[in-house]
Amino acid sequence: MNLNIGTVKDIVTLVGVFVGPWIAVRISVGQYAIQRWWERRADTYARLLEALSILRWNASQEYNKMLHLSSFEHTEPPDKDPSLIVLAKLAAQGNYMISERAVKALTDFIRTFTDEPALSIGDTIVRQIDAADLCLNVIREEANTHVKSDLGFFRFPQRHGLAKTSKKEA
Repeated sequence: MNLNIGTVKDIVTLVGVFVGPWIAVRISVGQYAIQRWWERRADTYARLLEALSILRWNASQEYNKMLHLSSFEHTEPPDKDPSLIVLAKLAAQGNYMISERAVKALTDFIRTFTDEPALSIGDTIVRQIDAADLCLNVIREEANTHVKSDLGFFRFPQRHGLAKTSKKEA
């Protein structure tokens, strides 16, 4: 078979017309899936931080009320608080959306928050506030570690304010 240069160019062009867009679509779909996963993970950590912050604020207001520094009235019993229910649901997912360390911190917090009251209500509230602070710190660290590390699919992470700088540059 005798192929001339014009025929070879036509074949290469024809292959390029089909293969190029196919590769582009595959890459775009993959990047979209990664971005959606990152968004869901970031949203989960944001919901955790919001619910923990609400519970911590409620506990601190109860403590201030006990010390006669506030007239805060909490309408829900602590174990029926909607924020605690959100936390329990997210903890039940395990490490599907959040890290194993975050799940453990969350489980420990829920256990501490719903345990039987200590001898005094003040001790119970202080224990709940301390547990919330500990859990908030762990969740923040894990969110920073995992959500930022998932941004690796972006070509230019410095555009998002997340570029790492060396100690010499800082």
